[in-house]
Amino acid sequence: MRKLLAVLVLTLLVTGLAVAQIGNTNFKPTSDVLGAHLNGGRGCAGCHAPHSGGRGSGGVISVSNWTNAVTSVSVNATTGVITPTYGTTLPTPTASGTPLGDVGLWGTDPGPLQSGMPILYQSTGSWSGYTVLLGTGTAINRGNDVFTGIVTCLSCHDGNVSRGAMMSGQSYEQFYGLLPTGNLTNGTLYQTNSSAPGYQAIPTLLGNDGGTLGDYNNDHPVGPYATIGAAGGCGTNYAQATPGPYSCLGTEAGSTGLTLTVGSTVTGASTEAPPNYVVTASNSSQYSYFLANYGAPALKDLSAPISYGPGATNTNPSSAWVTCKTCHNQHSMSVYASGSGLASYTGAPINGIKGGTQYATYFFVNAPYNPGAPYNPLDAPSTMQFCRQCHFEFSNESYGLNTVGTAY
Repeated sequence: MRKLLAVLVLTLLVTGLAVAQIGNTNFKPTSDVLGAHLNGGRGCAGCHAPHSGGRGSGGVISVSNWTNAVTSVSVNATTGVITPTYGTTLPTPTASGTPLGDVGLWGTDPGPLQSGMPILYQSTGSWSGYTVLLGTGTAINRGNDVFTGIVTCLSCHDGNVSRGAMMSGQSYEQFYGLLPTGNLTNGTLYQTNSSAPGYQAIPTLLGNDGGTLGDYNNDHPVGPYATIGAAGGCGTNYAQATPGPYSCLGTEAGSTGLTLTVGSTVTGASTEAPPNYVVTASNSSQYSYFLANYGAPALKDLSAPISYGPGATNTNPSSAWVTCKTCHNQHSMSVYASGSGLASYTGAPINGIKGGTQYATYFFVNAPYNPGAPYNPLDAPSTMQFCRQCHFEFSNESYGLNTVGTAY
């Protein structure tokens, strides 16, 4: 009896503030977890060449329409308006005599992306817009994080000036009928019948998605100005400089209570390891309830500004910024496993549980993310909770509603 009581007490301590959840928390995938990143049969070597980097993969597939790629920008110091300049020459592969594949044995040549092309986010309304420089030797790169978290991904997924050899341009899950199609409760989710009226192939080439070549305005911002402060994760008490960064304090009035502790090692002035944030929140704060009701699996993979040292406690987390790998785990298309969150290669606690649970996910999303989960108005879809990690102002907890669980 004493053992039973001890187990019950321990369970209460672990679950803490969490409310009931619905859906499958012991998800077992039915197809290979790498999914699309089986790379048409090339497997690991499709991304990581065991020898000679991009040269070992036979070179780069690039498109000749370089005139649609932005090669430089000018920013009006008064208005912040960005004016792009478009290229007139072909993209340039990495020159002979230059190292290739030295980081992560990367097997696609990033040269066409790094030969001048930035990502341009045009100004809209009150938003000033900004650019992400993909080339080397610029302070905004924040060292390897731009390369490993953005350039490597776009060397395959751009499709305008660079394209991976195995890329078909359509969602693997849609093509093979792996997406949830819906039910009477949540209606039609994804159209998988290619002969149905209105069917659209879900694109996977972001710079060549059926619209204007090189257009990234319809993609979620990434880079050093795509910060959690900008998204509202720090609460209402923050200020913006043009074109960033943002500032807020995780303990001041109007904040969410969120705190990020940096566990990465900063090597030199221009490079850093994956940040491996440890996510916590002050007791009974708004964000502490959100951690209990869902979690913050993507936040631990935000990129840390270079000034944060190993082990430093960041009570001003707003400058942490997004790369592709913040939201996507390239090594698991269909399943997310919870974990301690203490290392970059482990999952984060979900509902306060530090391991032993698995959840469905889609599109390589780095978190529980199941659009086909059982739906009801009293449990927020995991797809919505995922976005609320950063866009916290749209969460139930930000309004003081702490009793809505998550549907997995």
